[in-house]
Amino acid sequence: MINPKDSQTAMAFARVFATLSDPNRLLILKTLGDKEKSVNQLAIELNLSQPLVSHHLAALKANGLVKAKKAGSFVFYNTATKKIAELVNSLENTLEDIAKNMELTPFPQPLFPFRRRGRRGRGWM
Repeated sequence: MINPKDSQTAMAFARVFATLSDPNRLLILKTLGDKEKSVNQLAIELNLSQPLVSHHLAALKANGLVKAKKAGSFVFYNTATKKIAELVNSLENTLEDIAKNMELTPFPQPLFPFRRRGRRGRGWM
């Protein structure tokens, strides 16, 4: 439980949510799920440049949301805990509930559009 008078806990929450405020970081976490992937795999699946994916992974790692494992010359990333993947899925479901509760029309496209074609002609999920 969060103590309303505990400003350090509130700041930690704010830091995590600030990290999650970037759409590419959310897509990276959603794509990782509970699977281990390299920067190149993520770049291909998300149709993003490798340097951009590396930049976002560094921010996610610095805030404890992903962990890295070196294997030879490759670095593989995974969510720091299974609860991170659950958090992203919960956020997605919460947004849908908010839209329903506010009697808004559904979002024009899903938060995570996993049927798009990448620059290399591959669909990604």
